[in-house]
Amino acid sequence: GAVPRVGWQIDPFGHSSVQGNLLGAELGFDAVFLGRIDFQDLTRRRETRSLETVWRSSPSSGASADIWALVLGSGNYGPPPGFCFDEVLCEDPPIQDDPELEDFNVKERVDAFVEH
Repeated sequence: GAVPRVGWQIDPFGHSSVQGNLLGAELGFDAVFLGRIDFQDLTRRRETRSLETVWRSSPSSGASADIWALVLGSGNYGPPPGFCFDEVLCEDPPIQDDPELEDFNVKERVDAFVEH
């Protein structure tokens, strides 16, 4: 089966070094998307174009605890524009990852996500 390598924290109340260590060193995640951070930090990161960073959470664990972290620029609970998969509230296209489907769209959806 598939093993998750990326997490998404929709509504955290702060970020501790223990949390980064758990996600990186203990769970083996490569990355985490943060849905909400302090508004002053978000403003500064937007201005300096530093919404992405390597979260070095634990000096004692070394690089095994490092995790790539991305703050969603919207600064709220929702996904980036174009990536809402709620069939009732949204009309954004799903990610079709089966090459046998006529509407296979992984490259287009990944490109759109990266562009955001």
